[in-house]
Amino acid sequence: TSDIDCNDQTIEPLFTVEDFRGTFDGNNHTISNFVIDQPNSFSVGLISQTSGQVIIKDLNLENVRVTGNEEVGALMGGRRWRLYYH
Repeated sequence: TSDIDCNDQTIEPLFTVEDFRGTFDGNNHTISNFVIDQPNSFSVGLISQTSGQVIIKDLNLENVRVTGNEEVGALMGGRRWRLYYH
């Protein structure tokens, strides 16, 4: 597995159908140069929304642009319950 360079392409958020639960281990890799453009949407980010206890670790984001209406973040849009980020 290696780093991911999206070359300024517009991508869709991950886990849009259901809330993400569990552990996301990036293994110290970087996801860079992506755009998420959803100006009329809520919970917009690489991971749209989390629910329950979530651990996100060892993941780097570089040079990202995320647009949304509310609950917007490069890594995560919305969250419910607890989030642990290492």
